[in-house]
Formats: sequence, structure tokens, C-alpha cells
Amino acid sequence: MFMSEVENNLAASFVILGLVASVPNLQQSIWQNFTSQTLFLRPHVQSLVYCLEVSNDERAAVEAKYNATIYTYGPSGTGPKIPQVNQSEYAPVILESAMNESIFMLDIAGYSIFQSALFSSRDSGNFTLSPPYAISETWRMGAFLPFYGDYNSSTLTTVNSRRQDDTGYIVTVLNVEEVFGEVMNR
Repeated sequence: MFMSEVENNLAASFVILGLVASVPNLQQSIWQNFTSQTLFLRPHVQSLVYCLEVSNDERAAVEAKYNATIYTYGPSGTGPKIPQVNQSEYAPVILESAMNESIFMLDIAGYSIFQSALFSSRDSGNFTLSPPYAISETWRMGAFLPFYGDYNSSTLTTVNSRRQDDTGYIVTVLNVEEVFGEVMNR
């Protein structure tokens, strides 16, 4: 059952990936409308966002474009926004579903619990899951699917080519307790 939940989430992520690929300059309102209409495809999803892949060299331009600073929260995942310190790369949220409290420009790559799965997704081209983590006594797990923009699939044969062509990530957060609870109740 857990695998079918993960497969459902993956399939729904590919649907969202199709939206990102087919609509240039995707706006927040279109994103929210589409994600809310396809939410039934993703049971137990706590969050659904699109993160942009940003190098340190691109950071100032991205912050100027979105008129916002890339940030993280403190170690507890809550509290005041802390501007992100210089990193080689960032993954700020630029599109968020209506179910989210606003996390616009939150740097997902700024959290070690996500970083390994996020970059593994980019480097491999595969869907990846983060280790489980708890926020507000709820166990969650991040799911990441890379997006390479307009590319020729024959060029994505190496890690370096995937790193160069990666433009962002579809990111979902699953409620682990709900998923396993449903499995145990069957």
C-alpha cells in the first residue's frame, strides 16, 4: 500500500511537471487552480510547491525578479525568517499550492533533511524521498522530482549535464502517519 501511495504521488508529480513544462512564465494563480483541481490524485499530501534551481551567481537577479529574499527558518523550522547565507545553490519556493501557509522564497535546499534527497533527485533524474521528519508532532516526508526545462534527453547522460540543465523541482510533502495509518487499517 505504501508503494501505491508513493506511485500515486509520483504520477501526480508528472502531471504537475507537464504543467510546468507546457506553460511558459507560469503564474501563481494558474498553479493554485491546477493543483487544487488535481489534489484528489495525491492523498495525504501536506504541501505541493515548485522550487527554482538557483546558483549563487543567479541569486541577486532572482531576488530582484521576485522582489523577495531567499530565506530559511531556524532549526525548529519555525520562527522569524532568516535570510539565507551564501551557498553554492538554492532551491527557493516560487509556486505554492493554496493549502500552504505562504513559504514563498523559502530555500528548501537550506535544510539538511531535504538537501541530500533534493540533490540526489537532480543528479540522478529520479524521484527521491527525504528521511521522515517531525514538525508540530506530525511525521512528514519530502518527495522531489527534478525538472530540466527544454532539453534534449540524449544530453542528460551525465551528472554534470543534469546539474547544468536542472531548472527546478516539483516538491511534495507527505503525511507519513496518514499513509502508514491507512496501510495498517487495510
